[in-house]
Amino acid sequence: MPFAGNAPAVNALLGGHVTSVIVNYPEVAEQVKTGKLRALATTLRTRIEEMPDVPTVAESGFKEFETETWLGLVAPLKTPPAIAAQLASWAVAALRVPEVAAKLRAVGLYSVGICGGDFVAFLRRQNDEYAGIIEGSNIKVE
Repeated sequence: MPFAGNAPAVNALLGGHVTSVIVNYPEVAEQVKTGKLRALATTLRTRIEEMPDVPTVAESGFKEFETETWLGLVAPLKTPPAIAAQLASWAVAALRVPEVAAKLRAVGLYSVGICGGDFVAFLRRQNDEYAGIIEGSNIKVE
């Protein structure tokens, strides 16, 4: 059943209209912690630190399955390289501040801090992977 976002999907689950959903951990972390929802598996390659007993989908028999939510900082294409580098430096420094890292972890977010060419390569891999899935599934985009 398609939903217009994860919040309506979680509401449908809490209301008993569906039996399971795949959503981002931060969006259900509180409900899982309080026992309103039960985590069945994580789509990450590794287990979530706060839920070491919850297996990954790969551990559950789908060896190549992995997907995760990520957030990135981007700037307009014509941003001067020095400005882009400064913004990236500030962002990475902020993510390393213990208080910031703790607040992110509290809502299920973990800082990686991939910048520059590494981030571009990551985005290209993501694009290529999802393009292959769309093409292989014969999904038509209108």
